[in-house]
Amino acid sequence: MKILFTVAVMDSFHGSVMHVLELSNFLSKDNEITIITTYIDKKVSDELEENIRVIEIDKITESMEFDLIWSYHFPLLGYLLKRKFSAKKIICGSLSSFEYLETFPFFWSLCSMLHCISEEAPLIHTKTFGIPKEKIKIMENIVPLNYSFFAKENLPKYPENIAIVSNYAPIELKHIKDELRTRCNVTFYGGKKNVFITPKLLLNHDLIITIGKTVQYSLVLGIPVYNYGRFGGDGYITKDNISFEKKYNFSGRPNNRKLSTEEICNEIYLGYAAASYEAKELREIAKRDFLISNCLNTFLSDYESLPDFDNLKLDSYNLYLSQCDLLTKYICKCNKSSTKFKTKIYRFFTNYSTRKPNEIPTIESTL
Repeated sequence: MKILFTVAVMDSFHGSVMHVLELSNFLSKDNEITIITTYIDKKVSDELEENIRVIEIDKITESMEFDLIWSYHFPLLGYLLKRKFSAKKIICGSLSSFEYLETFPFFWSLCSMLHCISEEAPLIHTKTFGIPKEKIKIMENIVPLNYSFFAKENLPKYPENIAIVSNYAPIELKHIKDELRTRCNVTFYGGKKNVFITPKLLLNHDLIITIGKTVQYSLVLGIPVYNYGRFGGDGYITKDNISFEKKYNFSGRPNNRKLSTEEICNEIYLGYAAASYEAKELREIAKRDFLISNCLNTFLSDYESLPDFDNLKLDSYNLYLSQCDLLTKYICKCNKSSTKFKTKIYRFFTNYSTRKPNEIPTIESTL
């Protein structure tokens, strides 16, 4: 099967990049995979299987046809459809409930399937954009199969090597290294220290403090996870709370719980023994729920019965496709996320989210 993935930018190892990279690598074993993006960094392309084709969108010279377009970041899909790209089926995904580029396209009703990565996200899309919740299918953050080949053994009585994995670590996490300097080693990953997260890297640690995708990685390896990040968090992932935290993509958001550095450190040490005791059982739960093979088997179980993309009705969205075209060209110029770029995107989507029915905001006046 010929499959096209779209993703806005593949500049470093953050959530959407890792998601598309992992899907592409796994599916490339039996399918012909193409990725279209506005920019890809060499360190990212080096982690893709050799048989995967990557095209930067401003280098496209002709239309293409696929069996499936699996699209993230709607402007790119609009840009390609305007240029007569086609596919029998189109899946549109959203990897966030609040990031502006993660909204679904205006023509969502024409698509074969919509999907989100947590139960929280469809509620937001329904409330904000009126998309029926039953139209959106859930597939959680995926974990590559190679994670299942490794497991953390012989956890210590107290954490000796802690990893904090965050691209946006709040101040209370930044101070943990100083707070615990006489008790254990603390290493930061993410942000300016953007590295490709692997099982080998995580297994160097006996506690991971993080949110989002790295929670699933760590749980599958049998490493205790303290769920905390820029939104706060509820602390250790346990058998009792894993189902609840999963509904919010392990984001740390559900209870708006913020702690001081000292309070976090106290919880870490007081709760570590119990978290270590549950680590093996949580590993089995995580393997069942998050390994990519299991997730895709469930998610695509009804693929053949999905409706084809309704291309005949696309003409009524020509103005919107033109707006996607302009926004994609702008993203191409801003492939390094600057404050200026984020501000302009925010202004555009403020218009987008407050539009009147059938009204499309103009990019020219926004940018």
